[in-house]
Amino acid sequence: MIKRFSIYLLLALLAFVSCNPEDKGGESDGGGSKFPKNWTVNGTVKGDDGKPIADVVVSDGLTCVKTDSKGYYALEVDLSGDLQTTLQY
Repeated sequence: MIKRFSIYLLLALLAFVSCNPEDKGGESDGGGSKFPKNWTVNGTVKGDDGKPIADVVVSDGLTCVKTDSKGYYALEVDLSGDLQTTLQY
């Protein structure tokens, strides 16, 4: 289950990284909007039995957070520079 969670986290991070802040996405009204520098990636880590797992370390490679007693985590991710994604489980 942690492997599946890691894959979902990787996919979420890749989706955020693949967005180009200067890409207008086709036609534009000229207003444009700035791509946020920071994002919060959050979720719940659960075991194969579906129960939340406490005290699991979740990291983006720079910042580490631990899940709470309900398996919940929230991680601030800085998308301002070049990013590399590594999947570990």
